[in-house]
Amino acid sequence: MSSGAERPADFPPAANQAVEATATANVIVLAEDVTLLELMKHSLEGRQRVWRADGALHAADLLVAAHSGILFIDAALMGKETPTLVDKLHEQFPDFPIVVSGRRDDEIELGERISTGAVFRFLHKPVSAERVRNFIDAAARRSGEQPPREPATENTSPSAPSRAISAVRSINLPR
Repeated sequence: MSSGAERPADFPPAANQAVEATATANVIVLAEDVTLLELMKHSLEGRQRVWRADGALHAADLLVAAHSGILFIDAALMGKETPTLVDKLHEQFPDFPIVVSGRRDDEIELGERISTGAVFRFLHKPVSAERVRNFIDAAARRSGEQPPREPATENTSPSAPSRAISAVRSINLPR
């Protein structure tokens, strides 16, 4: 991941994120787009627990720790590796809905994964607060079989050793 200067000051990493008592699901966000992060934070505030992952390995760690939740991936961050990441994470965490935001060409590249359900929803950019809420709420209903748990933070900081399954480690993505 790039320098902390791009991260909004009021959107701390997952280990320091305050959790809203009324939230219903853990939303693990894998994105660097400051505008998207701010929109996610404000549109889901009080509705869902939002955790920002610092990279693919950190996202996998948070998924392991959460036991239930939603993974939100910005295709712009992952680029051509987005389909590989989706495949690996869906294989390892089939009960976690994956929502991807991106451009039309990202949707085309993920078409098979969308049609088979590996990608629960695809959100076209530019995104709106209402569409983010609607898509995440739908994903939360889908993952609602298990009660949400806060991801354990003692082993989920970006500097802590990853407990992610080795297949995720093999993806050449930003940390």
